Amino acid sequence: MGNYQVRFRGRERGPRQRPTSSLPDFKVKATPEREARNPSTGATIKVAAAKKLAFTPAKALKDALNK
Repeated sequence: MGNYQVRFRGRERGPRQRPTSSLPDFKVKATPEREARNPSTGATIKVAAAKKLAFTPAKALKDALNK
């Protein structure tokens, strides 16, 4: 897990840093505020803006799965 912590610290330096090809790539994506509907009552609610973690597998893993 230590390798991932180093990569996250590296991401803070800027988007130009290239990830190591043998490790997965993690990105933080922002989701805007939106309206949603409660299915049981039908009431419209606002969902706050948030950040989510997106995972992209390493090329070696994708190649191994798609043989």
